[in-house]
Amino acid sequence: PEQLIELLSVKKADMFIISQVYRNITGRDIVRNLRKKPEYKKTPVIMLSSREDSLDLRKNKSAGISDFISKPFSIDRLLVSVEKNLAQYRFEKEKEALGLYISKAAKNNAEKIAHSDKKLTMSAGTEFKTSIFTDIVGFTPVCEKLPPENVVSVLNEYFDNVVEIINRNCGTLDKFIGDAVMA
Repeated sequence: PEQLIELLSVKKADMFIISQVYRNITGRDIVRNLRKKPEYKKTPVIMLSSREDSLDLRKNKSAGISDFISKPFSIDRLLVSVEKNLAQYRFEKEKEALGLYISKAAKNNAEKIAHSDKKLTMSAGTEFKTSIFTDIVGFTPVCEKLPPENVVSVLNEYFDNVVEIINRNCGTLDKFIGDAVMA
């Protein structure tokens, strides 16, 4: 497994198809090692095996294996599993990425609408809202004296803190404008 982990530190994989048993290690052990690396916590793993009992299936699931295909298998069965698992993986990554751009309140509202039986429409309404506009006082003269990397570092730290406060209070981030945040 060390060679596999070393190889994976050089090149990122979107999916793994592994065998249940290798010479001196099981596929489950390989998956457990993969799951320790943050970049592979959610990467789909399909296991191919000639063994298919309920105990094996439970152990595989608990080790983090996404799908289990019994040998002999058809190429069509493998392709369906690959497509399904990659689609689910990409969907989860897209959902996670969207979380960087939309507020929890907007996400919760979208989920609520998606799970309702009502017809999806856009409509206008009136609500009481508060808008905030915040920026760093005297930032322009300060950043003129700093190297670009330091300016980016200061902005990133500031934005991270402001966005965390906005999200904690169920706010909706509108935009960044230079050193300003609008929500």
